[in-house]
Amino acid sequence: MGPKWIDEKTIVITGANSGIGRELTKLFIMKNNCRVIGVGRKEEKFLSLIEELGDKKDNFEYRLFDVSVEAEWQKFATEMEERAVSVVINNAGVLPKFRTVSGSIENFSCEEYMRTMDINYNSIVYSTYYMSPIVEKNLNPAFVNIASSSGLCPLAGMATYSASKSAVKNFTEVMRLEKDYYVGLVCPGFTKTEIFREQKGNMDKGLINFIATDLDKMAYKIYRGIIRKKKRMVFGFDAKIMDIGYRWFPRLMPKLFTSVLKSAKIELFDDVFDGNDRGRE
Repeated sequence: MGPKWIDEKTIVITGANSGIGRELTKLFIMKNNCRVIGVGRKEEKFLSLIEELGDKKDNFEYRLFDVSVEAEWQKFATEMEERAVSVVINNAGVLPKFRTVSGSIENFSCEEYMRTMDINYNSIVYSTYYMSPIVEKNLNPAFVNIASSSGLCPLAGMATYSASKSAVKNFTEVMRLEKDYYVGLVCPGFTKTEIFREQKGNMDKGLINFIATDLDKMAYKIYRGIIRKKKRMVFGFDAKIMDIGYRWFPRLMPKLFTSVLKSAKIELFDDVFDGNDRGRE
């Protein structure tokens, strides 16, 4: 295969210290000789990533800051003004605990809602605002925003997360209409990453583990989609079902998914369905 548009580009990847962001970092460095500037908050994870890169470690550098803080983006953009950053991949995200928005006040936290929106959505607004002038000065500019299948179809217990990812989806699709360069949207389904660390229980067994995609497979699908400049990427069996099902049956599919999750008695959703049952007593 001939040279790819992304070969040897300088890429900023948020959330590059773990999960999908970490795997994408390795893929772009190893396969395309890119220079990646990773953004995250845990230095020890970046140091271990550098070790994994081996002979390619000089292709990677990192910055420690909170993507949910606008002032941090402004400071970062000022530092990047003289750098040839061509691509920004907004990957950082957080998944709050699954819980119902109704019932007692313990079931829904306004503070948690704002934190989720700040990290999952507002960070992308800040990234776009401050990094666009830098990216657009270079050849083959691109923004890629990672949303979620939860932004395609509502699921019980995921109101806050779904709202944040729906915002990412719509923001990205509008951005694509307004820009004359590549703007990609990624909506992955359940993936076996550390994003579930705040959840009750785990993914080691049961329905979620069965439908979830392995991290390396999901990252490679996203990587392939980006180098092919795919505008809308929906990856994972569950994501495809949610996408197609909700578009064709917008009233039926959310109820169907809810019934499946409830009948499967998944520990991750205990607080959601137990809370609903208590509310009916």
